[in-house]
Amino acid sequence: MARSSHQDAMQGNRTEQLRCYLNASANANAYARIRSRRNNARQLQEQLEDNRNTFHHNKTEPDQDECEWIEINEEETIDPIDSIIEARKAQHQELAKQHNYSNMIETLHSVYMRLKFKTKNWAGLDASNDFRNCNCLPSKKIARLVDLVDISGQCRTLVKFCSCTKDTVTLLQLGYMAGSPMKPQTAFSMPLMIFHNHLWNHCHVGTMPFTMALRDYLKPRSQRLYAKDQSHPRDLRRPFTAAVDIFRRLEDMTDNLNFRYLQLTKQQILANVTCPACFGPQPPKINVFPQSTRDQLIICLDGNFQHRHHSKASRDHGRLHIPRVFLDPIEVEAAKKEIRWQEQLNNTPAQRDRCTESHKAADDKRNESTWKGCDNIGLMGCCCRHNAAVYFANIHKSREQRSLPMALINWLLEDLEPSRPVSILYDIGCSLDKFINAQALLSAHRLHIKFGTSIFHAYVHNWLCQLKYNPRFNTGWGLLDGEGLERMWSYLAPLVSPLRYATCSHCLGAIAHRLKFHNQRGIKQLRNSTTPLDVGWQKQRSFQSAHTQEEDKREKKLVKLYKEEAVLNHLRSRLQGPELFLATEEDLQELLDRITEKNKQLKRDAESLNRVNQSIDFVKQFPNQTIADFSGTLTYEIFSAMNLDNPFWNNRLYYHCKAPWAIDSNVCAGINCVLLLSRIQEEFQLIAQELSHAVGWAISYHQLLKSNIDYLQTLHSNVDSIQMVGMNRKNKIKCIARELHMRLFSHQTLVQDWSDDVRWLWGVCQPKENKQLINAWTELMDQVRSVRRGWGLEEDSGDLIDEDVEEAALNVDEDDGEDAEDDWVDEIGYTPANEEQRNNINNETEREVTDNLAAR
Repeated sequence: MARSSHQDAMQGNRTEQLRCYLNASANANAYARIRSRRNNARQLQEQLEDNRNTFHHNKTEPDQDECEWIEINEEETIDPIDSIIEARKAQHQELAKQHNYSNMIETLHSVYMRLKFKTKNWAGLDASNDFRNCNCLPSKKIARLVDLVDISGQCRTLVKFCSCTKDTVTLLQLGYMAGSPMKPQTAFSMPLMIFHNHLWNHCHVGTMPFTMALRDYLKPRSQRLYAKDQSHPRDLRRPFTAAVDIFRRLEDMTDNLNFRYLQLTKQQILANVTCPACFGPQPPKINVFPQSTRDQLIICLDGNFQHRHHSKASRDHGRLHIPRVFLDPIEVEAAKKEIRWQEQLNNTPAQRDRCTESHKAADDKRNESTWKGCDNIGLMGCCCRHNAAVYFANIHKSREQRSLPMALINWLLEDLEPSRPVSILYDIGCSLDKFINAQALLSAHRLHIKFGTSIFHAYVHNWLCQLKYNPRFNTGWGLLDGEGLERMWSYLAPLVSPLRYATCSHCLGAIAHRLKFHNQRGIKQLRNSTTPLDVGWQKQRSFQSAHTQEEDKREKKLVKLYKEEAVLNHLRSRLQGPELFLATEEDLQELLDRITEKNKQLKRDAESLNRVNQSIDFVKQFPNQTIADFSGTLTYEIFSAMNLDNPFWNNRLYYHCKAPWAIDSNVCAGINCVLLLSRIQEEFQLIAQELSHAVGWAISYHQLLKSNIDYLQTLHSNVDSIQMVGMNRKNKIKCIARELHMRLFSHQTLVQDWSDDVRWLWGVCQPKENKQLINAWTELMDQVRSVRRGWGLEEDSGDLIDEDVEEAALNVDEDDGEDAEDDWVDEIGYTPANEEQRNNINNETEREVTDNLAAR
């Protein structure tokens, strides 16, 4: 009978069939290895049976020397297919966790918004109430031990959970934030989470020291939470970190929900979360400002390589949650592809750029060993004129390439009005400007964009580059130095070490949360720009008023005492002279040493005098060949102490020109003064426009909130597009209206704090054509005061505490020194200036005593 062979039909869809077809050879080899392994094991077993039957014919006779056979298998090599399967399993588990987390956070957010209003953000009297509303039978509920941690105590409690409500929602209804998305074993109270949020924003406290301090604080006040089957207390760091991430995610979701309901544009969102002075609505009479500063938006770009992240710190198989302030890596890749396409299209040869070569971070290959093992090696940031963070991007396994600033610029331009002019300050703004022109990038916005170099980097560039890109030498920049991101990196420096080995999601979330607080604080402090100057003026007045006639008399007595002390010192040295007594050998040696030292000093003085005489003779012979704004001997100390804007660096020696602007110090100083006055005038113009932006944003945002609150009370069609899990239409309307009421109250508090400063600054720098806007501001303030008075929020002046009495008592001997300033050092009794004055008095007194003794 003939042997027939047939091939089984492949099962599955077309994708699975193609995958099986492509992997047929690998699968066949794996199957062959498995069969050969089984055959070898079976043959080895049969061989052992044959040997046992050959050498042991009498099975009943015991053999004491018989040893037990040990089968030694060769170490099997790891098959690549097995590792791929394990990786796919881990990825599938991570994706499942991500899916469950997304479902959980949406349900939790709806309950969070409802309870936030009921408990007044967990600050009301009913904050500790039980808001569970499960009506299921007790048999369907499962009790589980959960460690509940509060700011005042901790305990291990039996909590009943039901399948109809997620565990995280049940704990939130009890007033606790879960320490894990699924089956949490630990939960932290909402007052504790809110307290940690404020503490983390202001004090840069880490999770480990905070949980350790909390454990030591709660240990004598409540139950001690032991680890499982251990005698030591639990480590709460990881569950607390997870609870913090969930809390921050809920806050971000609340902000996004309000933005979606209010239907804000991207620029309006930037005005709310970044800087209303830069991204607020356009002033009504914009044409009254000159063209150089009209509606000008100035931003700064810079990179930082401290915020590195190790690639093996986490395995993020799921979709990475990217906060609003961070660019998606897809945008950076799109900018990189656009640059490559333009380079291939234009086919321009590569040209050397001295500015780029001198910029270490732009093309630094020496620190690649430091970046080894890191997936994200730094941050590229963008901020506005007021140091508010706008957008950030991760530097992923590359240096500070042009694709990063290009991606940030493209993303920002999409959020702005099409015709708004944008000025960009960058360390190598000159190189980026030349590259964009050469490759014809940003063609749709090129007429509205100009570049410059930041102030402290501008002096590294050559003089021709400074003339074109230095903000001090060009119009439209004001007095901005362009170093706002340097201050931002210093502000974010405490996060470098804790986030280096954190997960990518936690790392991005922590930086975004810190930047969010930084921007909110900046919006509140927009009115505080003149406060330090006012405080300094008050201190100067008090210091000057303290120097009364009695103080002058005391200083005169002190000068007289210095003179008498100098007389005594001089007489003491004269009495020790060798002509008054029989000197010893040691005294003679000391006298010779003094004579030798004096001789050397006289020689040095003679050389210095000769150099001065030569300089004077040179000036007399060539009066037009002197160094600009400098006279005297040029020593190393004087040379190293010169400022970067000193005319010495721009001397005619480098121009090879004898024109007055090159050799006359007065002309050079006059040119710098004219340029500085122009920048000051531009600064006033920019401040006036930014004031209009901020006032216009405050008025429009208040009207938007109030109109939407009124709209919710009549029509409810706009809420259908907003997803809130577990809420019907009526509850959704109530929840959104409550959140808008809370934001309206917060906005009214902000504009009331701005009120006095806005009116003062408006009268200083605002043109008369914009009077309509200040009238609208006055109407808004009257409306805010009446509303707050109706709510009973206006405090009676008679009930206020007199802080001056407490300040007067604490200024005596209770001061921690945190508000000290550098100029206070000059106000103490002993300073270098006073020491120099004292030396001059001593020298003058010594000469007087010497003359008197010679006359006698």
